Amino acid sequence: MFLAKAFGIRSGEPETLVLVKSLLSHHDVYQAEFYREVDVFSRVSHDHVARLLGVCREMEPLFLITEYCEWVSHSLLAVASRAREGRGAKFGLRTAAPFEALGRF
Repeated sequence: MFLAKAFGIRSGEPETLVLVKSLLSHHDVYQAEFYREVDVFSRVSHDHVARLLGVCREMEPLFLITEYCEWVSHSLLAVASRAREGRGAKFGLRTAAPFEALGRF
């Protein structure tokens, strides 16, 4: 995961801090997990859960873009999710326009 600045992703905000996750694997299991996360984030609307801001799927790698929340460790949540299912990570993140990378989680 990367902490990044997204430009113009929210109306009224020239730049927004976001977490970006990309799908780097073509394996069916990892693609299904990625789309499951997109589905879960798209259905959740709660003040204490990061909101889905966008999904970039026109070209590879696919990106999942969520709000950045200082009080939540997204990397720990991702690791816990994969550990629960007993498999290693095939997700990785890299930046692409319109993102500016600020750090890696």
